[in-house]
Amino acid sequence: MKKSHTFNLRGVIATLLMGVIPFLALAQSETESYPLYPSNSTPTDVEVDGTFSMNFTWTGLPSRIDVIKWQNPASTTSGSAYLRILDTDGSVLWSGYPEELGASTHGFDASTVVFETNESYTLEFDLTQVDVTVYSNSSFPWRPIDNGPIEINTTELTGMVDQPVDPDLIFPYFTLNMVYSVSLDENLLENWTPHPNPATSFITLPQLSEDYTARMIDMSGKVVLNRRVDAGQSRLALSNLHPGVYLLQFTRDNEVLRSSRVVLQ
Repeated sequence: MKKSHTFNLRGVIATLLMGVIPFLALAQSETESYPLYPSNSTPTDVEVDGTFSMNFTWTGLPSRIDVIKWQNPASTTSGSAYLRILDTDGSVLWSGYPEELGASTHGFDASTVVFETNESYTLEFDLTQVDVTVYSNSSFPWRPIDNGPIEINTTELTGMVDQPVDPDLIFPYFTLNMVYSVSLDENLLENWTPHPNPATSFITLPQLSEDYTARMIDMSGKVVLNRRVDAGQSRLALSNLHPGVYLLQFTRDNEVLRSSRVVLQ
């Protein structure tokens, strides 16, 4: 019968930068993957029931999460993971369960979260009987060539594992995929569609990194709404407009960023 080992740890990883590509060298949107566990070591699989958290400072340009992948290898047939993303004040930016992406691979669709430069965030994963890894070393061999996007401040793992192991060496199989570049807003706009559409009283907005203007144009070409939108704002109220078909435009500095057809009921 397996014996449980209870642990509560807080490990500090000083000035650890993950990633090897300088931000300034990128001229267009890039999606980069950053494993949240050590590499180049020999893993030993164990099972855990508890919470793994990682606090870090984002040192790169403002960047959006593409997906956070979780791998649950085959030595256990059951398991679950629940993710919370917290800002420096402890407010929850996103929370939820992952979706299945393929065999043993799941993904947290936290694509609405944008990491700001020099701001700190915490990833909290509630894990239940899933494979994690006890690595053969506590060092992270991916030392940066230049400035990287993540500086890890602390990691903490609280819970139970199925065998006595060094908790400092336990890391779940999570990978952080980020979209970053000077064209971050362009990437968000490219993947944005009006919702709900048809609309009744409001429409969702792309949460851009800078302020912009939203305007509604009716079928006669008249601008019936012209409103400044703050960075990160998620809704545009439409309750004062009459039902009909409109052209919704987002502009900044007299440049049209995106145009979409919206039906208002």
